[in-house]
Amino acid sequence: MLLAEDGSVRLLQRDPNILLGLDSSPREDHCLALPQGSTVVLYTDGLVERRHADLTDGLSWLQDTLRDQQHLSADDLTGLLLSQVEDAEDDVALLILRT
Repeated sequence: MLLAEDGSVRLLQRDPNILLGLDSSPREDHCLALPQGSTVVLYTDGLVERRHADLTDGLSWLQDTLRDQQHLSADDLTGLLLSQVEDAEDDVALLILRT
């Protein structure tokens, strides 16, 4: 997810390549220029996926939770997200980068 300096949030999504190791197809690199004040939130599936729930619900939750939180430090943003993950059935890992 990309949290902009104005508080807006967008999902950074591209068409996936075939799973690594299944064949020798070339893989694509993706680049994005990050404006000053942007926050990139990288996360594992344990943050947004729940058994018996649609993935889009988890992604919407994350987008809604991040919206207008650009004023928080990376540590506080991590705390906010982790405090709201109640029933994670999988490991959760976060990497938050602020430009």
